[in-house]
Amino acid sequence: MSATGLWILEIESPLTPRPFELRLSQVGSHLTGTLLQQGAAGLPTEIDHGSVDGDRLTWSTSLPIQVDYTGVLRGDHLRGSARAAGNDLPFSAARQV
Repeated sequence: MSATGLWILEIESPLTPRPFELRLSQVGSHLTGTLLQQGAAGLPTEIDHGSVDGDRLTWSTSLPIQVDYTGVLRGDHLRGSARAAGNDLPFSAARQV
């Protein structure tokens, strides 16, 4: 199954969950897209180094800090972790249809 689509991604943080709008485009094993925190002013951040290996997705963002994402795709759901500054925070995402 392709990861292409609009996703609502929520990173679990110690204080409050942080919702993001994630737009992904998959062509073969190559993954591109943007990430924008919901309610934030500004432009979406481009994802870097996006790849797909079976049901495993990886990508990173670099603004304002480097964050590396690893997730497992199951239909219209994506679960994984976001690693930033040595900390791993779980995330979940649902594809918007």
